[in-house]
Amino acid sequence: MPVGKCGLCLKSCELQRSHLLPSALYRMTRDPNLKNPNPVLITREITRTSSEQTRDYFLCAECEERFNTQGERYAMSQVRDGEIFPLLEHISALAPSHVVPPGATSPEFSLYFEVDTPKIDRDRLVYYCLSIIWRSAAHSWKGINSLDLGPYQESVRRYLLRQTAFPGYVVVHFFVARDELSQQTLFPPSILKRLGPFRSYSFTSRGLLYWMHVGKEIPSGFYSFCFVNSPLRPIISCNCEKKTMEAFVQMSATSRVARALQGPR
Repeated sequence: MPVGKCGLCLKSCELQRSHLLPSALYRMTRDPNLKNPNPVLITREITRTSSEQTRDYFLCAECEERFNTQGERYAMSQVRDGEIFPLLEHISALAPSHVVPPGATSPEFSLYFEVDTPKIDRDRLVYYCLSIIWRSAAHSWKGINSLDLGPYQESVRRYLLRQTAFPGYVVVHFFVARDELSQQTLFPPSILKRLGPFRSYSFTSRGLLYWMHVGKEIPSGFYSFCFVNSPLRPIISCNCEKKTMEAFVQMSATSRVARALQGPR
């Protein structure tokens, strides 16, 4: 393994071949019933079936384990694994804390407050979110558009090292998808359509959808639904198919579809 500076702790050490997204997500997304069981991979250049996973030499062994124990392992125990979706099953057995009726452009969604769902480890789910988005900004990954966290990148890094509290001017919205499409999808972090004078990012992990906003001009209403800073720390559960389809369109805008996926001509 090469020796270099770990992207997280900044120490000189042997670098591990780190994943951008957990390898477990790729295993879950394979379909053994298909002739080609590999998932469809969409990058900015090409859309194709592939067993390739996005990884590179980036973190030391200690920081790899830090990410695993403080967020990734728990998050992977809660996603849709192909047969069960533990987090959705857990909240579906409970009465929602609050239900927001559908609007002109939004579906009905249910909110589950921390006081009503104390067994859900929100801190690990939040840590997983920031670790994935930070990785997308702190390193250049092949085929993936790098993110720009601006002045917040360093405060997120220090939070991941547990050197500081959750960074200021950062809001996380956390969705549990009720639709099949979102439950079978994994997306690397990408920039959301411009929502205002602040930066917004999203990614999907087989039914778990994260939106993260950074900036001093985030509307106060966004904090009301924040998975971290709101006193209620709500989980939002809804049909996310429209959001997922919009992400597909955005990611595939410049992507060439491989001939094997084009079907007969």
